[in-house]
Amino acid sequence: KRPIPGMTSSWLYTSPASGKRTAASLHKEDLNLPSVNIVIAGVAKLWLWIVPADTEALEERLKEEFHDEYKNVCSQGVRHLSILLSPRQLEAWNIRYGIKICREGEIIVTLPGTYHQVVNLRDNVAEALNFAFE
Repeated sequence: KRPIPGMTSSWLYTSPASGKRTAASLHKEDLNLPSVNIVIAGVAKLWLWIVPADTEALEERLKEEFHDEYKNVCSQGVRHLSILLSPRQLEAWNIRYGIKICREGEIIVTLPGTYHQVVNLRDNVAEALNFAFE
């Protein structure tokens, strides 16, 4: 088996936020793969994910709200919006979600095809790996 960069090797993420917050907008992993993520050093990350059963409802709401910007030209149409959604907005849309603070040394796993967004609460270093089962 040949290695696939970014798929069979991990990514190292640094968030040199200089005391501020940074974020990764709402998205799914490439090919809808699951991923494992660990905070190696620094301040925690705040993860928000959408309950997979509500994926279609979320996508429909986003198409309604951002119809001019939403381009369903690839599997990552939502990613192209570059948005962060608040719990208040998700509740208004009746979209179920989960929230987890991932601290140094802790791991979080995203399930296949799960929309998620991340807020770095300050400077940190993390490692992530997409994976698949044979």
